[in-house]
Amino acid sequence: MGSDKYIVIIRGLSGAGKTTLADIICGNNDACVTIAADDYFYNEDGVYEFDAEQLRDAHDWCKTETESCMTQGFKTIVVHNTFTRRWEVEPYIQLASKHNYRVIVTSLFDSGKNDAELAGRSEHGIEIYNVRNQRRRWESDVFRTEDDYPRRGRG
Repeated sequence: MGSDKYIVIIRGLSGAGKTTLADIICGNNDACVTIAADDYFYNEDGVYEFDAEQLRDAHDWCKTETESCMTQGFKTIVVHNTFTRRWEVEPYIQLASKHNYRVIVTSLFDSGKNDAELAGRSEHGIEIYNVRNQRRRWESDVFRTEDDYPRRGRG
C-alpha cells in the first residue's frame, strides 16, 4: 500500500455530510485534496453563487481539476458530489485507471435523514424538491468491477 494513490468518491444526497467527510479524510494532509462541483460556484471573495445554467460547466471543471490533481501526483483525491447515477461516477473511474489510482466509492445516501432534514442541513440552501429529485434518481450500485460478479459456469 505504501506508494498507492487513491481517489475517494463520496456520494450522497445534498445535506448528507459529503463535504464534512471529505474534510475529515484529508484533514491537514498536504498530499490529499478535496474537490467538488460546488467549488466552481465560489467567487474570488469566497461567496457561493450557484447558477443552474452552469452546472454542466461545474461538473466538467470538477473532472478537469481531478485529472490535474492526478497529474500533480496527489496521493489521495477526495471527490464529493451527489453522484446519484452510475454515469456520473464512470468518468472518475476512467481517470483513476488512466492515472493508476485505486478507487474507493463510499455512499452516505441520506445519512438517515428525511428530505426536509437534508435540505435544512445543506450549506447551499437547497430546496426540498431538489433533495426529492436526487432521492428519486438514486442508483445504489454505481461501482462494480468484474471481480464483484459471481463466477458462473466455472468449476
